[in-house]
Amino acid sequence: FKTRLLEQIAELRPDFHFVLIGPIVNIDLRSLPQKPNIHYLGKKDYHILPLYIAGWDCAIMPAEVNEFNRLIGPIKTKELLASGKPIVSTSIPDVIHTFRDKGLVYFADQAEHFVESIERAMEERGQGPEWINKADQFLDKKSWNTAFYQMAELERKLSMPYKGGYIPAYMDTSLISIGIV
Repeated sequence: FKTRLLEQIAELRPDFHFVLIGPIVNIDLRSLPQKPNIHYLGKKDYHILPLYIAGWDCAIMPAEVNEFNRLIGPIKTKELLASGKPIVSTSIPDVIHTFRDKGLVYFADQAEHFVESIERAMEERGQGPEWINKADQFLDKKSWNTAFYQMAELERKLSMPYKGGYIPAYMDTSLISIGIV
């Protein structure tokens, strides 16, 4: 993540607490900003993450935009949206591509704009169920089940039938036996 950005937004809003969950990799721990309102909790078991997220007003994704994460999929973004929290992210290309026109994620790369975006996101989220409904409608179309059935339909359309008849992947006993479907 962008350590300097995190440090700047923590300085701009000392009344906000920034709780970071997850392992810190490829970063010298001594380079992490040390502020009273920045809390590094480290890796947590996946099943208890909702307990932490429940106390948040907003989720942030202050990722460094580089070759490593330029192509990361927006799975974390979908998980955070599913938790009902508004999100402010740096300009990660795949996240922008997926979410820019949906009005569900705010994007900012400069500290002042990041703080403004956090404030707008929390204000919008606090205005009622409209935001949650919009996020739920978007996520409903992006579920694993929906993706699976879309892929199965594409497979059905593109597959060449064999003499025994067409068997979609989700019914293929060899794939089922190894746990893929």
